[in-house]
Amino acid sequence: MVISAGLTMLWAAAAAGGLVQPNTSLATIPAVYLGGSGPPRTSTDIDNLSRLRAVAIEKWEGPCWDDCIANQSHGGACLPSCNEEQYQLRTLSAIGAINPAVVKIMYFNSFMAFPYYEVETTLVQQDLLLKNLSGNLVAFPNDNGLWVHVPDFSKPATVDLWMAVMVNATQTGHVDGFYADKYQTNITQTDKGWLVGNKGVKHYVSAEVAQAWNAGHQQVLHRMVQTFDSMLLHLTVTLVNQYWGSHMRPMAIYRQTRDWAVNSTIPYIWIHPWGEQKNPGTTSLCTKADIVAFLLGVEKGAFVSCQGWDPQFANPLGDPLGPAKDDGAALSRHFSSGTSVRYNYKQDVAELNWANTPPSPPPTHDHAGTRPALDRTKERSELYNSR
Repeated sequence: MVISAGLTMLWAAAAAGGLVQPNTSLATIPAVYLGGSGPPRTSTDIDNLSRLRAVAIEKWEGPCWDDCIANQSHGGACLPSCNEEQYQLRTLSAIGAINPAVVKIMYFNSFMAFPYYEVETTLVQQDLLLKNLSGNLVAFPNDNGLWVHVPDFSKPATVDLWMAVMVNATQTGHVDGFYADKYQTNITQTDKGWLVGNKGVKHYVSAEVAQAWNAGHQQVLHRMVQTFDSMLLHLTVTLVNQYWGSHMRPMAIYRQTRDWAVNSTIPYIWIHPWGEQKNPGTTSLCTKADIVAFLLGVEKGAFVSCQGWDPQFANPLGDPLGPAKDDGAALSRHFSSGTSVRYNYKQDVAELNWANTPPSPPPTHDHAGTRPALDRTKERSELYNSR
């Protein structure tokens, strides 16, 4: 299962608006978090997340997702009164109370209307959900078979509502940006008509509705910039992630990070070595090889999402003294603090030597005891960017 199919993160980095700007310093490892937790997060979870550069809370935060799936599996309905938004805001608020410098990102899909979000109530009451040619609501399954609707952006009132939700969220002081999933998604023309669907479920709408929907969908982005008086910095993030249950190989982590630094005009990249996003964020899932591979390619603007905190993220790093050097068997790199990394790609062995600490012991095979055996056939990365 792919974690996301098209991601645009909007980082509102306007000091005048009181929104936190991303910290791209390489004084330490630029670690971030992208995920959600059904069970309540402990104080330890919140404290660890507050140590990261940015935290993006997913649609799984709190009980709403699990309750919705359970209800639908028994023929019942999901309840907007669950108010998924409140659980995300509660977590982001708690993180910001400990460390105001964390960039706090809320999940707000721009293509799918999740029926356990409070905004669903307004969408239903004001007839702002998309309907197909037969006059029925467009609905299809998403992750884990949870059925969702589609906001009808062909109607200006829907665009206004989406704007209001995001503006109101930032005005709480607990949100600095949005995981605005599916910003690249449009209703597409096929030989059978204008198609909107997901996971094999297909609906068709008229050409007039489709074209108006596509225009309205993009208008949401443009109006965000206008609403914030051009002080909203729209930063497109290249997100490299994996299928659930899979894990990026070290050389893939290195190449994705390096290639972004060398070739991309996208300001930021989030490297997400692990596909699993539903966890409390207590501790890092990254192995030593993951960290070494990331550091071999890192430049300012790159972040690594290890799904939690690791004390080594606070160790001194510093700016790289140059690109990684390849001796034909291994890549190595040094940083201004004295920290150095080396990855032998012939033997799959990683070395990480922190400044002012003893060097790593003689290397054994790096992943023993740290990385579970996983099906590599599902490994892939997705690069998305839009303006």
